[in-house]
Amino acid sequence: MNLLRLSTTFLQIVGVAFALDAAQAQTEIRINCGGPASSPFAADVNFTGGHTFATTAAIADAGAVPMNVYQTERSGGIFSYDFSGLTPSAAYTVQLHFAELYWNSPGSRIFNVAINGTRVLSNYDIFAKAGAANRAIIETMTTNASASGNLSIAFDAIANEAKIGAIVITPASAAAAGDTDGDGLPDNVDPFPSDPFNGGWKYKTTSNGSIPLNRHEADCLRLNDKIAIMGGRETAAVEYYDPVANTFATAGASAPIVFSHFQAAYVNGLVYVIGAMYGSYPVENNVPDIYIYNPTTKTWAKGPPIPVARQRGGAATGVYNGKIYIACGNTKGHSPGWVPWFDSFDPATNTWTVLTDAPQPRDHHKAVVYDNKMYLLAGRRSSYGAAGGVTGNTIKEVEAYNFLTAKWEVLPNPIPTPRAGCALIVHGRDCIVAGGENASGYKANVEAFDLLTGTWRIFPSLNQVRNAPVGGAVGNYLYVMGGQGTVNQNLEALLLPPRSLDGTTTPPPVPPPVPPPTPPPSGTPVELIQNGGFETTAQTPTGSLKLLVSDVPGWFTSNPTGRIEIWKSGFLGFPAQAGAQLSEMDGFSLEQSLTTVPGATLTWSFYHRGRQGTDTVALDIGKPGQLTRINTFATANTAWVKYQGTYLVPAGQTTTRFALIPIAAAFNQMGAANLIDNVSVVQQTP
Repeated sequence: MNLLRLSTTFLQIVGVAFALDAAQAQTEIRINCGGPASSPFAADVNFTGGHTFATTAAIADAGAVPMNVYQTERSGGIFSYDFSGLTPSAAYTVQLHFAELYWNSPGSRIFNVAINGTRVLSNYDIFAKAGAANRAIIETMTTNASASGNLSIAFDAIANEAKIGAIVITPASAAAAGDTDGDGLPDNVDPFPSDPFNGGWKYKTTSNGSIPLNRHEADCLRLNDKIAIMGGRETAAVEYYDPVANTFATAGASAPIVFSHFQAAYVNGLVYVIGAMYGSYPVENNVPDIYIYNPTTKTWAKGPPIPVARQRGGAATGVYNGKIYIACGNTKGHSPGWVPWFDSFDPATNTWTVLTDAPQPRDHHKAVVYDNKMYLLAGRRSSYGAAGGVTGNTIKEVEAYNFLTAKWEVLPNPIPTPRAGCALIVHGRDCIVAGGENASGYKANVEAFDLLTGTWRIFPSLNQVRNAPVGGAVGNYLYVMGGQGTVNQNLEALLLPPRSLDGTTTPPPVPPPVPPPTPPPSGTPVELIQNGGFETTAQTPTGSLKLLVSDVPGWFTSNPTGRIEIWKSGFLGFPAQAGAQLSEMDGFSLEQSLTTVPGATLTWSFYHRGRQGTDTVALDIGKPGQLTRINTFATANTAWVKYQGTYLVPAGQTTTRFALIPIAAAFNQMGAANLIDNVSVVQQTP
């Protein structure tokens, strides 16, 4: 069934619109989209297009909002809500309430949202953002009513149908005053309006009475909408925690051996265990091989052996550009055998590479990869039978490896509570460590390292001390479970507001023109476009990536997030015109500033292709701020088409802007249109 085409047809046949009275608009507007009135939400009004859908399934994280509000929706290919009678040009806070009621996997429903013509959500995927189906999530933004007091919210589908569960519009001054704890959740939807941590950690009893298996020194990771837990000293079983069903259950095959003290790595649909231990304390054995878990078949396989000279346990891992990076560890279990080793393993080629050592050895630590860096947090130098003992030599420094420079650095802000054997949870830009142990005993401390600012903040402590627990995040809930001893066979949960991964929507500055390294002789043709095939990027996409302009040399964009979408050749069935990568414009410009010679002739060319049908792009060239529209080009999605022409550089123009501008898209889906590749501008001086 093509839901997009069905909803588009529906939109052409049926259109309904209503208006709220001005008095209500001046205070607060609450609409139960696709459903009846449910205090304090009014029945569905003010819409144009779309259709309704409802479910009886329970909705998680509804908070103070009536659950039945999330159980209904308005959805469709293109539809909108229009409100009048607002204060002209005044600021308003808009809350968009979502829950995925139909699809059960990320990527199934993707859409854009614009308010008064300005994009506020791009390529939005409810399931991916919430972490599960039937889980509520709220997106909050501030905007201004038009000069005539109108506010229009437009929904535009990319994959299947766009949807909305509820809309709340509040004067910005009132909304600001209504967020007592400053956690980004307005008081009217915040179950704990005076507490940014929403009541702290709470024990969570499962719906069927199940409890996590007894294990510690294990690891877990989120697989789709569940948390998969594996390893540990006590068991080889794999179990899953399902936050929606609120149950624990074992599934599939157990691991071939009982291994522990590792950090799992997820690459291309498979889970890799590298740098683990097995055997008895205090001189455990190093697991000599890589083990691979397939979440689809729930089976294990033995992978290639680890080089004998690099075998160790208690290591930490991270994934960057499809490779697994293994940091530090201990060659003698809990005895003095700690090492600063740093290696990479390429699953595509089964290649092991020795890299530059970390600044210091450590074991029982964790790692996270973010923005071209791999961070090492917590840990110790286990020293059974030696000075400091097993738990005394904890490490406070946070260290980071820069993949672009291939260098390590020690960051200025150490962990507030040095400890080892902690759980690691990544939530937005927060890298959260929970529990663990040091010389003073087991810990309940929870602290978060902000990956954007490099600073720490203190979270509420767990309800009980836990050594070597596991933890994960689904949606805005953090979960910690397990740890040493049967006393830890329980689950704690903490509700947090969303944390932006980017931290800001301010675009980076336009990069300066890149001059040729050596001025060529007069009359020599010179290619001015840098990286015209989008082949040079800081990260290599396995499908598609949205990279900062600093990671795509030569290019910048009108995208307010400062990101450019890069595709791997063959993604969604579209081969690059040349090379291994291409760009999708995603509704925003692709531009370069060129150093030019007045009087020179620029011979320009580029390849264009539609995505879902015929898309249209324009080419603007000229002095920055005074561009001339050269032409517009409409291209079907069946093949690449080359467009070319010439431009004479005017007198006095030493900098020339080259800008590809998206104009139109099939089905009006600008966020899924206009493929570009192999761009060239050759300068010929007189």
